[in-house]
Amino acid sequence: MTQNSGNNELSGSSADNGTNYWTNEAGLESQTGAIGQNIEAEQAAQPEILNGNLSDENLAEAGLAYRDAADFEKIMRANIVKAAYALNDSGAGFADFKNSRCNERFWILTDQGGFQLRNSVTPADGIRDIFANGHQYAFECATATVIVLYKGVLDSIEEPVFNRLFADLLLYDWHYDPDLHLLQEQGSSQALPGDVLYFANPDHDPQRPEWQGENVVKVGPDLYYGHGIGIESAEAIIDALNQTRGPNATRSAYLTNAYYHPDFSYFYPFAAGNSSLGNPQLRERNTESTISASHTSRTRQQSAIHVRIGQRKYIIH
Repeated sequence: MTQNSGNNELSGSSADNGTNYWTNEAGLESQTGAIGQNIEAEQAAQPEILNGNLSDENLAEAGLAYRDAADFEKIMRANIVKAAYALNDSGAGFADFKNSRCNERFWILTDQGGFQLRNSVTPADGIRDIFANGHQYAFECATATVIVLYKGVLDSIEEPVFNRLFADLLLYDWHYDPDLHLLQEQGSSQALPGDVLYFANPDHDPQRPEWQGENVVKVGPDLYYGHGIGIESAEAIIDALNQTRGPNATRSAYLTNAYYHPDFSYFYPFAAGNSSLGNPQLRERNTESTISASHTSRTRQQSAIHVRIGQRKYIIH
């Protein structure tokens, strides 16, 4: 199920030793930094953020303006949460790669079960169609997680920049464009809304490999979106995975220690509505700089770190 490979690997999962990293979230606030505390506090004060109702009016009412990069991170995290709720409500089905489906007006279904964007479709329109016509799509949890991240980025930066960064888009497992710039952190108890985590299921039924684990997006305190399971607590996700174990299973599913998120500072210069982008010359210079950096990152893929979530590997820079 992996598309990327390399000589240097960091384990994004503790499946090898079976350690249970599922921790009580009661101490979350004391363990997170100032940005994380502000996100949690603002979500508690503004339920529309937690529930994914993030219109421009709601953002303005919540006081989430792009004052600086830290504020941009808050809003991009909120947009990722919003995307997770929206995909959960879109009607998109759960399927293994053999049974994947897509709207073929926008995407080409590959032999491996991935979705290749048609040349006549912009990346922004392709991503939006998944949310607008979810009933025409079916995919597994890793693809769903990447889709959520793309939508969160799309809703946070200028659309022309998004289209240039993510041209020739392919959705397949943990295959993703290097410009998504995912970063790895350790200590899942410190994860914030908008972060990606993984629940491993070491004793899954061998006849049901799609349930070897669940990629999730954290959407609130002890609340996660996992495609095929829904929006549930950690305990509920573990219970659901345990129902898919083999007949002689002895090990419970568990939340692994690593978590992942986009490099928010990378996207900040292209924030939608950022006043610094009002200058066309500055916007073009920033865009060219980012596109140039993305080309450089592609040339460095051989020396990049290849990270695993469960059985899935992908590149971080």
